[in-house]
Amino acid sequence: MDVALKSAIRRTLNRRSAESLNWKLLEIEARAGYFLGPTGKRLTTDTPRVLSREDNYRVEMAVPEALSSEALRRCQTCWRTDLVDQVTTDAVVGQSVRFTFDDGDQLISVRRKRRLFVVDISLPSIFSTDVRLAISEEALLPRPENTTLPVGTYTRRKQRTSLHHPDAPCRADITKVSDKSNTSVFEVEVESTATIANFDDLLSAAEVVLLSICKLVAQSDASNAPAALNLTAIGAKDDQATDINKALGKRERSLEASETLDSATRPTSR
Repeated sequence: MDVALKSAIRRTLNRRSAESLNWKLLEIEARAGYFLGPTGKRLTTDTPRVLSREDNYRVEMAVPEALSSEALRRCQTCWRTDLVDQVTTDAVVGQSVRFTFDDGDQLISVRRKRRLFVVDISLPSIFSTDVRLAISEEALLPRPENTTLPVGTYTRRKQRTSLHHPDAPCRADITKVSDKSNTSVFEVEVESTATIANFDDLLSAAEVVLLSICKLVAQSDASNAPAALNLTAIGAKDDQATDINKALGKRERSLEASETLDSATRPTSR
């Protein structure tokens, strides 16, 4: 990964009191989505590029059903076949506490999730989507005796299929998300399953999830790609593939601008 990106992430974490950061609580994920310009069309770029505030863009993190189905097909072909299907309901209380219930409305877990920062990467047209890298802290909380949720709590029903990569510490999650009005959207993300004990582990995990999700959203068929996380194996031109990491370091100030997920310059959709 580019040296400039490593420096930018390190400075961002330092501002977040990295000396007291609990590495075991870190969640590192890459998610497919679209970065749209003022006209509502996807931003265009010839090479992968980290976005900044000056790009004046908005974010759409849902993908078409057909794309999520194709990502699942690629996972089933290239990744492990011991997939896990799960139906849950997530209820978000406040801005950070998430109650998760199984399909029988039994409480599974209570977690607090704090987003540290995001990196938005605009990809060229050989990829079907763009990618958001997110670094968060997620802590498991004690289950309360009373699980009655406040009126107006935001809830989402998730139908998720998860698959693990055979040679890399990451998991792909393909999810159909429905709200109370039965409006559904589809999400494609790759989350690190690596043990994070230090800054180098964080960078390595970030690189793995980025390259993995790029394989899933490449325009060309990746079903015969080798298990190694190699962008040149998914139909990208060599110069575009090798520039993925270089592009991440071109505009390190974009990381410093990514203090929270709720930044006014980066509206998100649920």
